[in-house]
Amino acid sequence: MPRTTATLIWPVMHPYDIPDGHCTIMFLGEAEEIGLGPEEILSSVSETQAPGLVGVSSYEVFGDDDDQVWVALLDDEQLFDLRERIAIELYRLGVESKSDYEDYRPHVTLAAYESEDQELPDVPFVALGVPRLWWAGEVYTLGLETS
Repeated sequence: MPRTTATLIWPVMHPYDIPDGHCTIMFLGEAEEIGLGPEEILSSVSETQAPGLVGVSSYEVFGDDDDQVWVALLDDEQLFDLRERIAIELYRLGVESKSDYEDYRPHVTLAAYESEDQELPDVPFVALGVPRLWWAGEVYTLGLETS
């Protein structure tokens, strides 16, 4: 089933090989219901700097019983400040978060959950890049479609 939603993210740039590694900034809902195109959304956040190196505070399990994942919780107040600035810019355009979660808990998904003693990569920090937009199965970065 093709993706039809839109999500603004910070990609994990290095130093770890984390497949599709990212920190979600904001889930925007169904792309066709937003009323703006991906270029307009990215343009509104184009002045937002990349967070850079962000420390990992702990590992935790997220998700429902049948769909759990290990995540690395990120420990940086800067992420909350940058997300708030992005939310304000998007709100000015009439775009709001459609997340089911009230509290923002910045994290990077590491692996599907198998067990409490599962071996996980040692990730003391990650480097997050400039915002990207997952848009109905495509990836956009600073006005440039990337896949």
